[in-house]
Amino acid sequence: VLINEQLSRRLQLASGDRLTLTLAGETGDYQVAGVYADYGRPAGEVLLSETHLPEPFRPRFQSLTLGLEPSASGMDLEVLRQQLMATWQVTELQERDNATIERIAVAIFDQTFALTRAISLLTLGLAAAALLMTGWVVLRSRAWYLQLLSAWGLSARQLQRQVRLLMLGLMVRLTLAALPPGIVLTWILVARINPVAFGWSLPMAVYPLFWLQLLGLLLVIGLLVAWWTVRGLGPEATAPKTMMLASGGVER
Repeated sequence: VLINEQLSRRLQLASGDRLTLTLAGETGDYQVAGVYADYGRPAGEVLLSETHLPEPFRPRFQSLTLGLEPSASGMDLEVLRQQLMATWQVTELQERDNATIERIAVAIFDQTFALTRAISLLTLGLAAAALLMTGWVVLRSRAWYLQLLSAWGLSARQLQRQVRLLMLGLMVRLTLAALPPGIVLTWILVARINPVAFGWSLPMAVYPLFWLQLLGLLLVIGLLVAWWTVRGLGPEATAPKTMMLASGGVER
């Protein structure tokens, strides 16, 4: 038999284990041939060939999937419906238009993904604004020290280059420091929280291109902070207040 991931996790079963099933009043011992993913459903499920079903077993319902030609008309469908009812000896059929269901499902998924992208962009925007303000405040608070570099012989162009390198290096370090915690948190969500909460888990995928996009965004932020800081450097930069302890008391 094949079992879905929910049943596998619930009963702690894997390929090669034995599973006891009672079908139509008869109990049988089956070997688990494999586990398949069944996202979005909490119920356990078993798949097996009809050749393994006991003789008294009768299905509660039967389903048939038909692919119709584009030229099929309403009259053709009605004739087919009547023929199926006569063949199965039933008085009614429950029909589902899979094409319409697929269109509705795709539209819902598109809306969900659009909302997810919007939330991601909003989160990135807020993080970028926070980094931008933090970097600017940090560098502006050290403007006087940066101005000393000019007094020590650095030209304006060299000073600007040093500030840019400083911020770009900081952003690269931030990226490298943030990636490992992000990967670990994603793994905890996918491999631990998801199975406990829903009984199934999605395969964890890695997207290096997205990491490169984040690095590019951080580098742009670094350049903006550097530009903003260099633009504000000038003789008006005030020296920080220092305090020294002397033998005669406090000297400010």
